[in-house]
Amino acid sequence: MRYILLSLFFTIILTASEAEIKRHTEPVPENIECYLAADIGGTNSRVGIFDIQEDKPHLLLTMNTETQNIRDFNETMNDVIEYVYNTYGIVINHACIAAPGIATKTKDYASVHGLFDIRSKDLLEKTSLKTAIIVNDLFVVGHGIDAIDQKNIIQLYGDTPKRKNKNELRAIISAGTGVGSSTTTWHHEKKQYTTHAGEAGLLEFAPTNQLEYKLANHIKNFYSRDTVYWANLASGSGIVRIYSMLKLMNQHRDTLNLDKHDPKIIFQHPEDELCNATTDLFLQLFGRFARNYTFTVLPYDGLYITGGVPANNPQLFSEKFASAYEVPQFYHVLKQIPVYLIVDPHVGIYGAVQYLRSELNPTKSPHNHQIKRRPSRKKALR
Repeated sequence: MRYILLSLFFTIILTASEAEIKRHTEPVPENIECYLAADIGGTNSRVGIFDIQEDKPHLLLTMNTETQNIRDFNETMNDVIEYVYNTYGIVINHACIAAPGIATKTKDYASVHGLFDIRSKDLLEKTSLKTAIIVNDLFVVGHGIDAIDQKNIIQLYGDTPKRKNKNELRAIISAGTGVGSSTTTWHHEKKQYTTHAGEAGLLEFAPTNQLEYKLANHIKNFYSRDTVYWANLASGSGIVRIYSMLKLMNQHRDTLNLDKHDPKIIFQHPEDELCNATTDLFLQLFGRFARNYTFTVLPYDGLYITGGVPANNPQLFSEKFASAYEVPQFYHVLKQIPVYLIVDPHVGIYGAVQYLRSELNPTKSPHNHQIKRRPSRKKALR
């Protein structure tokens, strides 16, 4: 009977939130306190429920949905908290939410591409959470690199280091809906990496040839931009803009005639001249952006690339990134800096839970003890 009710509850939740729920351990431990970590992207959002085992985060459940399906973030968090409690008796008191864009210094607010706002004050008032930390999505990746399975990190370029040097800088860039960046340094007293958020995607784009001038003007004219930033080009939305410009130029055979300029479809059809030209130009631009950022910070402990675009196309990046990134005159410098591709989609939530743990004092940290079931603690929003 319990499994019938559980199946029915799954159906209700999936229908209501259009989310995909996945168990990462069997069986899921019951009647314990856990952490909640969320990675809210411009396109997709992921929530993870973590237990702590042997002082390491252990992923129990993930819930994935398209970000556009989230209408009230507080209600979404309530649904998640209520679901894990009613299904497993798992209590969630502390959460870290990573979101795109510039988070506040006080780590209590973020606006997600105009779709909805996330406020710590609202979460604490309208859910049962006792802690709600809001940070930049690339900020937490720096905390998640060492927590994920290292097999999910692919080296794209550079000499293979004999060992990791914690005294050197790490840098991270992403190519998702937009572009993000951050750097990490080793904190000797805390014995952990400290992440420094950045917004390299807001650096202005400087065209270097006639085609790039046409692209910049296309973005200004068709997308009402006064200034063209790297985030408008080295991203999923940049792929769409490149495709639409090349399509208007009508110099490449277009066998698909796509109505919806979906980056996934464009990358999946290299046999189509227009798609192939779009992919090549995007990779040239992304390689240049990555190289410029490398020269800016010189991350001798590695440049890490994340985001949906590269993570969903690891073979393409493995084959073509190096030629787009490297320039002969600076070969000796670039070769000293390894470039890695992170293909683990959970690096953001692993980073969020690691940062949350570092921010909480020991008295607030969840413990692996059994807790008694109690009635629902959800604060109704309706």
